[in-house]
Amino acid sequence: MRYFEKYYRVLGLPNGAEDAEIKSAFRKLAKRYHPDVSGSEGTRADFIRVNEAYELLMKRDALVQEAIKRSKARTNSHRHKNPSPTNPRERAEAYANMPYDDFVKTPLYKTAMVMDSIFDYVFIFAGILMILAPIFGYVKETIDSKNSSEEPEFHFLPILLGSAFLYGIWYFLFKSKRNKQDQE
Repeated sequence: MRYFEKYYRVLGLPNGAEDAEIKSAFRKLAKRYHPDVSGSEGTRADFIRVNEAYELLMKRDALVQEAIKRSKARTNSHRHKNPSPTNPRERAEAYANMPYDDFVKTPLYKTAMVMDSIFDYVFIFAGILMILAPIFGYVKETIDSKNSSEEPEFHFLPILLGSAFLYGIWYFLFKSKRNKQDQE
């Protein structure tokens, strides 16, 4: 019990002294150092140290048990699948201490994967919209031009750009992901 050594020294006792010895030493030192009894203000700090030592030594068994409980809880929390700390740094450390297979099952990882998939499909929708917008525009102009003498123009460039965009999305998002998975 190296932690308690300094408190035994404050009371002038050997390590591992019994409760009766601790009480006796405390009474003797408390009487000597109490500011009202000693008549010296300089003994106030000594009186505080003696009280602290007595209180901790009398509760030493409970303190040791509490430290063991905290240690076990800390060890178990590192093995726990969903870390509960509210501090982001503590959560990150808990994620770092868990096996990868458990980390993949955490809400943080699942949310990141869902968001990744949503963004993939948003980009696909944008590419399809880039292709369909000129087609719908041409159809609308054709319907509107029946009443006027203007010939509607069909724009190929936005369709080509939309096609290139969709191919890029397919290649970089889906094909490269499959290649990475195949390499693993």
